Amino acid sequence: MPAAPTLPAVIRSAAGPPARVAALVAVVLLDATWLATGPTIRGAWAWLPLIAAVGAHTGLVVAERRRPALDPRVVVAATAGSVLVAVVLAPWGSKDVFQYAVYGHMASVHRLNPYVHRPFELGGDPLLRSTAPGWRRARTVYGPMFTAASAVAARGFGHSARLGALFFQALNGIALVGAVAFLARRRAGSDALVFVGLAPVLLAVVNGGHNDLLVGLAVLVALAFVADRRPLAAGLCLAAAALVKLLVLPAVAGVVVALLLARRGAEVKRLVAGFAAPLVAGYVAVGGLRALAPVRGGARVLTRSSLWTGVRDVLVNLSADRSDALARFAPARLGTLAVAVTVVLSLVLFVRAGRRAEPAALAVGGLVVLLLAGPYVLPWYSAAALPAAARLGDRLRWLVHAQAVLVLAVYIAPPGAGAGSVPFDRAVSAAGPWLVLVLLVAVMAWWSPGRVGRDGVSACSPCPCGSDGVGGGPGRHRARRRPGSVDPGRHPRDPP
Repeated sequence: MPAAPTLPAVIRSAAGPPARVAALVAVVLLDATWLATGPTIRGAWAWLPLIAAVGAHTGLVVAERRRPALDPRVVVAATAGSVLVAVVLAPWGSKDVFQYAVYGHMASVHRLNPYVHRPFELGGDPLLRSTAPGWRRARTVYGPMFTAASAVAARGFGHSARLGALFFQALNGIALVGAVAFLARRRAGSDALVFVGLAPVLLAVVNGGHNDLLVGLAVLVALAFVADRRPLAAGLCLAAAALVKLLVLPAVAGVVVALLLARRGAEVKRLVAGFAAPLVAGYVAVGGLRALAPVRGGARVLTRSSLWTGVRDVLVNLSADRSDALARFAPARLGTLAVAVTVVLSLVLFVRAGRRAEPAALAVGGLVVLLLAGPYVLPWYSAAALPAAARLGDRLRWLVHAQAVLVLAVYIAPPGAGAGSVPFDRAVSAAGPWLVLVLLVAVMAWWSPGRVGRDGVSACSPCPCGSDGVGGGPGRHRARRRPGSVDPGRHPRDPP
């Protein structure tokens, strides 16, 4: 009679090989160390925790991709632990979370419409002191659903800036754990779970309480609904994302184009109906076109990681009259040009797609073009694309990851800290826009809208074996088809 397995053996078989589990623990600890020490380390040492966390995370994803060993439940648990650390720590790197709290406070306590009124009108409200001075005259650019949630939460946190921040941190932490659990539920590989759940960029988003993770979760779920041929539900999910932040619009365009190219017009109608009706109703309720004015104003601002900041600096330095050049190449003018270029490049990416274009690839591709060519880009914006990018092929998802890490490095000195506060950050900020240009060229050259995953598996078409058709499901189809099998890139109900 064989001996009963010992408890350590059971734990090892459930979690994975000890070496891989140790690597997972190391990634969790390095993520926590970076989040905890980021605001306190000074000098060149400020780079060390970030480089260590990004390097360890990347190495673990590569190892899991080559030879999966970790149990998905263990990765979900590790994500939950990392999220708990990110939520408990005070937010740093941005004061956006306090801006959310103030907008909710305006709506619920002061009965002011934050799409029309500005925070400075609150006068001596103690919550106002927590916000960045430069944003106290800014109306909200966030969607009506997010503003409504902020207003409801404001009744609970009142005038406490820390409780307000804690609410938004916890909300985004739940979104990150939810995204990893959803990926595990859809049978994604352990590499995809680690890619999302332990990404330093996304944990920084949780710590900062940024609502972009809510958008990322909604996009991920919407693409699953598209895969399951439930376009109305997909449209409602995308509408929820847009009612948080309009950043999602390129993803919506990508899904619609992919469905049109696949001649799935009936699904497009239901998806657009599910998307447009709640979105229009939400913005009509808060002021209609007036509520969109702050969003239009954001297109006239350039951030330090934007490609257009580098273009502007070059044009100004080449001009004989510097003051005249600053006026001619003002952010407002370049911002308008950036929006136009972003639209054109997105259309080029979509037009290159054939009939077999995947909605997931075009949705994430549209978001990535915006993140690389847009005028106003901040580190947390990549959270809208990273969860869905985890299910793309290696080349595509690493391009998305590279953009996120690059912008995070450019902002090693947080917004408002000023260039030069961290050694070498001036050089990184100067090189950042040109590295963004390199990534943009790589995306336009390499993005393959019709191919998703190195296993030859469609990212959005359900597989005949019962998996959801995204790499990591049971069967792990090879690119080569067996005689008489169904093309894994084609939905079983599609005509051959």
